[in-house]
Amino acid sequence: MKKSSRAILSVYMVALVVLVSGCTYNLQITTKDTASWMNSIYNAQYNDYLSWFVKDANGNLVVKPGTPDAQKVILNRKKSIFTKLHPLLITYSEYARTGIVPTGVIITDVEAQAIGYVNDLIAEGGK
Repeated sequence: MKKSSRAILSVYMVALVVLVSGCTYNLQITTKDTASWMNSIYNAQYNDYLSWFVKDANGNLVVKPGTPDAQKVILNRKKSIFTKLHPLLITYSEYARTGIVPTGVIITDVEAQAIGYVNDLIAEGGK
């Protein structure tokens, strides 16, 4: 190999090392960021959920007339997810705010379960 080819190859190797090291930027997502993300998804999905309901004469929420049966199935699944997710969000958000883990709680388990339910809500669709 000629001297000039080696020099060019060396320059390319250095450029490649610099490029690769620049691509390994370590993105740090904080607990507060995670709590904020989960709450924003929850709120958007809950608002979408509520948009399918109206109040009856007694003030109770009922599904809007004409709602397709397939949508009613989705609404029932979302209700089940909201019921499971809500207490987890309260626990995780309080931890994110205070940094204090409640007694008897494994916060990584709470986080994993909450993220799973948030992903379930996203999979169900809506806003």
